[in-house]
Amino acid sequence: STPLPARVVIDDGTSDRIVWTDATGTLEVPVAPGTLRVSISRGLEYDAFVASSVVVADGATVPVDARLERVVDTAGWIALDTHLHSELSTDSTFPVDDRIRAVAAEGIEVPVSTDHDMITDYNPIIHELGLDDWLGTLIGAEVSSLIWGHLNGFPFIPKPDRTGNGAPSWLARSPAEAFQAMHDT
Repeated sequence: STPLPARVVIDDGTSDRIVWTDATGTLEVPVAPGTLRVSISRGLEYDAFVASSVVVADGATVPVDARLERVVDTAGWIALDTHLHSELSTDSTFPVDDRIRAVAAEGIEVPVSTDHDMITDYNPIIHELGLDDWLGTLIGAEVSSLIWGHLNGFPFIPKPDRTGNGAPSWLARSPAEAFQAMHDT
């Protein structure tokens, strides 16, 4: 199988640690000595790999070679997530680069940025992480009224000289006016 981004869960018996491989499917994770359970997955299209007893001695490096095979044919379909938040949203502390690693590892092909009242462009981070072959993106925002609810919209064009990179404002607007502002954006 081809090397691909994946999600890795390391369980030391007391807690789980979730990390993501790079674009080549490789990862080095420092861990405390002991016996670990390592689970590797890539969304619903691939099988998963589990090594239930990986013994790591102090100072040792233990390679885990996992091959994930595609088990669901999705030719002609696109995996899209239209509701993603990062640390740029008021309700998230998830760093943007980790958000991109996570969606790539889950097999999402088109992540749509929808931070609250902020237009976020994932393109530079996708490129920096070497995930261009795995991800396209749509630039969006979530218009987050405290009165009548939240609306996701895309595609938008960031305007760095404006508040929220030019995200449409909901303040003192009806839902119809907010929809029109989103359309105009």
